[in-house]
Amino acid sequence: MASWFYPNWSAELPQQLLADFDLPPRRRIKKLSRGMRSTVGIVIGLAARADLTLFDEPYVGLEAVARQLFYDRLLADFAEQPLQPPRRVHPDVTAAHDQDLHDELLPYRSPL
Repeated sequence: MASWFYPNWSAELPQQLLADFDLPPRRRIKKLSRGMRSTVGIVIGLAARADLTLFDEPYVGLEAVARQLFYDRLLADFAEQPLQPPRRVHPDVTAAHDQDLHDELLPYRSPL
């Protein structure tokens, strides 16, 4: 059904991710745990192959193993489908990125 909304939808990736995260494919979403619902968002976000994908705290409710799996799959997906990475992945990463952005824009600041 998600493929109706996303023209670049990957048909194979959701099946792979469902198996990787051990997510029951036939269970209703409202019957899933908080971590499993987060996983559904991750599956849709990665499989949509959208030009821009924003994950807002996708790791909420995920166990440590599933969280690491998410990060591994996200990095692997970026390697396969190079896109502009999201700015807000983790506060430490964001702070480093913001400093780089500040350094790049500093010469262009108005004297006012």
